Amino acid sequence: MYLYRIVALILRYIYEIPRDFFRVFDLTFYPLMDIILWGFMSLWIQTGGSKQAAIMGPLILLSLVLWMIVENANREIAFNLTEELYAHNLVNILVTPLKLKEWLVSVVMLAIIRASLVLLFCSIVIWVLRCINILDLGLLLLVMVPLLMMSGIALGLGISALMMRWGRRISTFIWSIPYLVLSFSAVFYPLNLLPCWAQMIGRLMPICYIFETLRAAVTTGVFSWTPLLISFVLNIIYLVGAISLFTRMFDKSREQGISQLENY
Repeated sequence: MYLYRIVALILRYIYEIPRDFFRVFDLTFYPLMDIILWGFMSLWIQTGGSKQAAIMGPLILLSLVLWMIVENANREIAFNLTEELYAHNLVNILVTPLKLKEWLVSVVMLAIIRASLVLLFCSIVIWVLRCINILDLGLLLLVMVPLLMMSGIALGLGISALMMRWGRRISTFIWSIPYLVLSFSAVFYPLNLLPCWAQMIGRLMPICYIFETLRAAVTTGVFSWTPLLISFVLNIIYLVGAISLFTRMFDKSREQGISQLENY
C-alpha cells in the first residue's frame, strides 16, 4: 500500500468539490435547512415552560448535529462509488496499479474529512443561531465523535458492498438504509419508547448507546461510560464485517466482470 496513491485519490475527489456547485450545496444547504427546521421545533418545545422542555430543545439540536456525523461519513463513501458507477469510471480506476485497500483508505479518509467539516459548520450555526455550544459536552464529545465516525464508515462500506455486488439498480433502495438505522437508533427519543421488538434491534445498533448516553448527560448530568464501551465493541464488529463484506462482493463482481455494474 502506497501513501502517494491514497493522497492522489483523496485530492482527486477534493478537487471536484469547488468545481461542482451541487457538492458544495450538499455540504452546506441540507445541514443548514435541517438545523433551521429542527431549530423551530426545538423552540416550540421550549415554550412548554417546564424545566424538561427547556432541556429538550437544545438536546434535539445536539442530537441532530451529532447524527450528521454518521449521515455524512456514510454518504461520502457511498456517493463516491455511486459517482464512479454513473460516470462509467470504476473500471478505469481499477485497471490502474491502485489497490482495493488503497481505495478503501482514501474514501474512509474523505468520509472523516467531510463529517468533520459538516460537524464544524453545524456547530458554528447552532452557536450563532441558538447559543448552543457543543464544546460544553467536553470529554464526552471527544469520545462520541470517533464512535459516530466509525458507525458512519461501517454503514457506508456496507452500502458500497451492496452496490459493488448489484450495481446501480439498487441505488434507490440503499439510500433508504440510513433512515432505517436512524429509526431504530433512538437518536431523537429514548429507546424505551419503541416497541419491544424494535428495542431489541436498537440494542444491536452502536449509535443507540451513544445517544442514550448523550441524553443522560444533558438531562441529568450523570452518565456511564459502559454504554460507550459497548458501542465501541459493536462498531469494531460492524467495521470488520463491512470491510469483509465489501472485499467479498468486490471479488464476486470481479469474477463476473466489473463493467457489468455500470450497465444497469
